Amino acid sequence: AERIGAKGALRLRDRGGELLTTYINRVLHGERDRRLAPLDALEVTPEPQAELIAALSVLQKER
Repeated sequence: AERIGAKGALRLRDRGGELLTTYINRVLHGERDRRLAPLDALEVTPEPQAELIAALSVLQKER
């Protein structure tokens, strides 16, 4: 922090936080899209999708 100064360190910290948030959101959305792709391929509306996801969750817990 001494080389770049307090303001520079704060800007660097803030920018690092922004980048981290951006990349975490990209990963989470990518995972969500990957998991929902089979349902999207069925062209099912959101309500039945939620029911199918809930049923799949129950089946996976029983394993």
